[in-house]
Amino acid sequence: AEQVELLKPHLNGLLYITLVKGEGLVAKDVGNTSDPYFKIKLKSQSWRSPVVYQTLNPVYDASTEFIVSPADLLSPGVVIKCECWDKDIVGKEFMGECDVELRDVVKRSLQAVGGWVYRRVELRGVEHGSVHVKFRFQPADVGMRENTPEARERYLARHKSRMRRKVERRSVDG
Repeated sequence: AEQVELLKPHLNGLLYITLVKGEGLVAKDVGNTSDPYFKIKLKSQSWRSPVVYQTLNPVYDASTEFIVSPADLLSPGVVIKCECWDKDIVGKEFMGECDVELRDVVKRSLQAVGGWVYRRVELRGVEHGSVHVKFRFQPADVGMRENTPEARERYLARHKSRMRRKVERRSVDG
């Protein structure tokens, strides 16, 4: 237990998620197609992908990032939830869901020394379909010890600003 307390400040981090594609999704629209999009959630954080129209095999290559706290990693059963929906003119239709265990993704990413972890996961609640997702966990600096929504926003703003400067430097140097 004492070792866990010593590690806690280092367990903060960012989980980068890339929604690669959906595969073999169920048809919900006339013409044997769908207009799928995904919602990805980690506890109270959520993100929605763009809609890809008239397909059962959408390609997204769309990314987001979530803040991971020590409590997220130390609590059993914390999952990244992926839900697939069909966008309709009025409303939406369920096209399946899956859960990916957060601890497993973080552990595999750290074992890959910050590399990407690729997962193909079958969707449940429907006859067929799967989602392809990449994950990468980046431990945060120890300065992000406060775990409040305001602290998360400040941290993300600082991090995105740093990334923008790196990209700008590369384009000037390159």
